[in-house]
Amino acid sequence: MRVKSRKSLWLSAVFGIACSACTTTGSLGTAGDGDAVIATPAIVARAHAGDPDAQFLLGLAYEDGRGVEPDLAIAKRFYERAATQGHPAAQNNLGLLYYTGRGVERSFGAAAEWFARAAEHGYARAQCNRGVMLLFGQATERDPEAARGWLQRAADQGDAKAQRVLGSIYEEGLGVEPDAARAAELFGHAANQGEAAAQYRLGLLSFQGRGVPRDEAAAAHWFEAAAEAGVAEAQHHLGWMYLAGRGVTQNDETAVRWLRSAADQGLAIAQYTLGLAHLRGQGVTADRTVARRWLALAAGQGLPVAQRAVRSLDSPRGADRPAAPSY
Repeated sequence: MRVKSRKSLWLSAVFGIACSACTTTGSLGTAGDGDAVIATPAIVARAHAGDPDAQFLLGLAYEDGRGVEPDLAIAKRFYERAATQGHPAAQNNLGLLYYTGRGVERSFGAAAEWFARAAEHGYARAQCNRGVMLLFGQATERDPEAARGWLQRAADQGDAKAQRVLGSIYEEGLGVEPDAARAAELFGHAANQGEAAAQYRLGLLSFQGRGVPRDEAAAAHWFEAAAEAGVAEAQHHLGWMYLAGRGVTQNDETAVRWLRSAADQGLAIAQYTLGLAHLRGQGVTADRTVARRWLALAAGQGLPVAQRAVRSLDSPRGADRPAAPSY
């Protein structure tokens, strides 16, 4: 079996609204992802006095429960106050609430309006989100050319998610001629900023030699970076490479560790490959019962090769060994 890149496996990770809520503000200080933002009495007072930076920060605190009990209705109220004063980060975050329907009735129209306002201010995350909505015709007709324009503006500002989305457009040829070299360049910019989905795609291009010279060691490097961030497809590819000794020193135990991480996330091909490892005793003690359990999980998701493997194991002969995936 040859496992190929399939749009159905990754487009949802690449597109949708790709650029998340801002977690920084200006003169009030910054809060990086994962840092606690405390709604101090001074910030609360400034927010109620009409300071848009403070209003934005307080909205963020109530959205994420940073220093206060989470309350999306209050978060929306403070984002809206800051947004109506032209605060682009608040406009973007308010747009995200409308896009996802968190704390408000879902409205692509309202989301598009707020993203557009922030995008016109030059706010990169909103430019990315506006581009994605135009790409898929959400609240408007599809306009791939305009979408690329907004995504390019965000990418030019160094927005990693915009670079990743734009790279995927060129990789798949969505409204443009496919250009693997351009895709690899954009994925590289995003990957070097730690954007996990871009790291995975760059690893795949490096493994296949599309847009960049074929380099299995480089592929393993990028797969590992994405795998550490929890990308199941990267975990599976890396596990397979350790099983096969491709681009890395062959190591069955390391292979099984990565395969199990991906399988535990429900990735069918990883469940299948892990089942084979248990069947063959690669990195684990051979156990036909455990092997069948993993293979059955993959088969239950409709993976044909896993379905055939389960039928083979359950047959009177029960001796046929399923084929390992290849790339």
